[in-house]
Amino acid sequence: GIGNLAAPFFSYDSYNTSDTTTKTFTQEVRLSGDAFSGRLQWVGGLYYADQEDQLLQVVTTVGAGVPFGLGTDVTYFGDQRTDSKQFAAFGELTFEILSNLDLTVGMRYFDQDQTVNAEFDGIFNGGASTVDNKKSSEDGVTPKVSVTWRATPDNLLYTTASKGFRQGGPNRFNTNSPL
Repeated sequence: GIGNLAAPFFSYDSYNTSDTTTKTFTQEVRLSGDAFSGRLQWVGGLYYADQEDQLLQVVTTVGAGVPFGLGTDVTYFGDQRTDSKQFAAFGELTFEILSNLDLTVGMRYFDQDQTVNAEFDGIFNGGASTVDNKKSSEDGVTPKVSVTWRATPDNLLYTTASKGFRQGGPNRFNTNSPL
């Protein structure tokens, strides 16, 4: 197991150098308003994000090159870049059913794309490997409904049901699954 691989390094000091860079551009535009003497309130908008993440890691284990015949003390090297783009359109309506009871419905459509490129090396990586243009793409709709009751001026009760979403990403390496 991994314990057998790590045991020879117990007497060595390892140094981890990491450099992370993130560049992000986001833009959101919203419009809102009301109708029917304020009984209906609405908001709608568009969202866009473009993000680039770069992670460079180097682990140096002083003296590790000799027992493992590495010719270098760098036991792990990783250089990974992830590019993500996201677009969304959203809207929400709140209607005052009674003076103390509101109904809210909303929806968000999203479309996301992600690409990963990377190079790895070192004994802790099992040798050299690369990730070339691994992609993932996800889209969908997330709905929301909420009822709000103002029981008194100082007490508000509400219930909300919504669907959430969290972006995943592509598998960096191929799997040998029989399925």
